[in-house]
Amino acid sequence: MMSVSEHELFHKYTWAFFDKNKSSRDLAVDIQDKHYFITGATGLFGRWLLSFMDWCHARNYSAPQVTVLVRRNILPKRDYVESVMGDIGDFCFPERKFDRLIHLAAPSARDTFEGMTDQEKLQQLYFGTRHILEFASNNIKGRSLFTSSGAIYGGFSIDQKEPIAETNRFAPLSSFDKIGLALGKRVAEFLISDYGRKDAVDAGIARCFSFIGPGLPLDLHYAVGNFISRAVKGKNITINGDGTPIRSFMYLGDAINWLLTILEHGKPGEDFNVGSEQSISIADLATTIRNCIDPDIQVEIKGNSNVSSGNPLNHYYVPDVQKVKLAFGLTETMTLQESIKDLGSFVREEAVTK
Repeated sequence: MMSVSEHELFHKYTWAFFDKNKSSRDLAVDIQDKHYFITGATGLFGRWLLSFMDWCHARNYSAPQVTVLVRRNILPKRDYVESVMGDIGDFCFPERKFDRLIHLAAPSARDTFEGMTDQEKLQQLYFGTRHILEFASNNIKGRSLFTSSGAIYGGFSIDQKEPIAETNRFAPLSSFDKIGLALGKRVAEFLISDYGRKDAVDAGIARCFSFIGPGLPLDLHYAVGNFISRAVKGKNITINGDGTPIRSFMYLGDAINWLLTILEHGKPGEDFNVGSEQSISIADLATTIRNCIDPDIQVEIKGNSNVSSGNPLNHYYVPDVQKVKLAFGLTETMTLQESIKDLGSFVREEAVTK
């Protein structure tokens, strides 16, 4: 659980983004006093989402109410938030109904880092999604949003050069190792679509790619987090692989605006990629982080084979987001350089609070 000072610091950065962003203000007014049921509220997206709700109340734009599903009650106390204890696969449905559902819970990066097996991921995603859909059909009066992953498209080789669109028929090979998350997310999307075809739920799907911003774990297998953590400490950045894999990184504040827009204004059954189209190699990412945070450190590329902890090797992981941009007029408001500087500043201040 975050200390009071850590919680305040997190608000300092998230609210600074929301304050300067017109889309955030428009969304805040739009959601009024709707009651949201949120799973995965203790995760990265969940923390940002609750901070947005805090900001809505603090700025008097709106007064959303929130119920969160948690296995442990570790969230800071808020007057407008109540907790339901339980697991996504078998929690008891509350008797009341809710205006919106945001389903964020899924096998996390930390689960992967700590060795969660493929079968465990697949089971959680199947049984958890099915139970949440039953809940949505019974307890949600309006729309639901389910977060999926760009992993559903499978891992790409060095030959992939174009951003990945929703219409692409790529899929992970079932014979490959480390594809529990990808297959589980595909199964989850099938379940969501099937419930939608039967008019049991009004649900949209957001396929999320890679992100950057305050709250991003710095001790897992996120290259961007590891690189920034080292740069802030004045340590050289080491790339164990050859630096050629291609990624993109969306600022988390933009991601929250996009997710809420899809939830509030999307149509039943629609799926959208959420992420940045601004591609960059891991080697260039490391150099950019060095230049933004500490030009005196060095970047070392060891040139070993590229590996990914708990996930299949993926040389190219960049979404095509024209569909969501055209549907809602959405844009990215933070450049990668701005996002790097913002997270670097947050990490420096966070170190002081601990």
